[in-house]
Amino acid sequence: MFRPIASLLIEIDLIKLLEKNGFFYVEDIESAPDAAAKIVDPKIIKELLKPPEALLALKYWQTEIECERVKTFINKFDNLLNGGFQCGTINEICGQRGSGKTQICFQISLSVQLPKKYGGLEGKSLYIDTRNGFSTKRLQDMIKGYNKLHPQLKLNEDQMLDRILVMSPGSPEELCSELKNLNHNLETSYGLRLIIVDSLTFPIISSVGEPFQRIKYYTNIIKDLQAIAMKHKIAVVMTSELSNQIDSKGEHCVASIAGITVAHRVHRRLMLARIRDNRFAAKIIKSNVLPQTIIPFDVTTDGTV
Repeated sequence: MFRPIASLLIEIDLIKLLEKNGFFYVEDIESAPDAAAKIVDPKIIKELLKPPEALLALKYWQTEIECERVKTFINKFDNLLNGGFQCGTINEICGQRGSGKTQICFQISLSVQLPKKYGGLEGKSLYIDTRNGFSTKRLQDMIKGYNKLHPQLKLNEDQMLDRILVMSPGSPEELCSELKNLNHNLETSYGLRLIIVDSLTFPIISSVGEPFQRIKYYTNIIKDLQAIAMKHKIAVVMTSELSNQIDSKGEHCVASIAGITVAHRVHRRLMLARIRDNRFAAKIIKSNVLPQTIIPFDVTTDGTV
């Protein structure tokens, strides 16, 4: 089976340029590298065609168990995630509007900053807000909640807010551009341990009508996030909305609007739902190691418990 060049870790503009010149698959580049090098920097071509490195299963397992995790400090939620959102992985939280997705994102943007002896990573977070849903007031309430729960921490509100970098891209192109810049500048961004994209699907669904173009955006965004997560041992958490769909049996169901394209590329996919009032539920619907378990949780004034 041929591999589409849209799956490569290169910018969308380069993909369009290659396709315009007749290079639609990796195999096209392999069969005519000199011609492709006239369009794209030869160094990039060489890197793209380089075979992936092999890794012993034992080494892979050791790396996984030693990897740090961003805890939510919701006991049932962390147990559901086998300790929290694992650094170096891509995680998707999908749910209807008001299902608690942003609350979880706010919570972990604070919990990642806590001292390691209390279960945090003493790290910074990047909050990519594509829905204009970022709320400093809500974060301040949660910081007060942490101080009530752990008075010995004496968390400083200004210092914690100062360790959350907020970006608000207004289009899929801006989101792609910011991720490219981030990948180049991360060496100087010491201490970043968490990237939140809230939401991944909103800017694409609201402005891109062509399904194939949507797939290209999703593929390139997640490829960039995967490269960042794995290289710098950063946990990535994305949110997405739900839509009514038809399953393989022809029955109606709700599923992430990001679809199979994203499902195949994330390490974990969770679905959240509001049960009643401030009572919510979370379910793992995709993981290579975790069972499909459902747990309840509450959202209070002081945070999520």
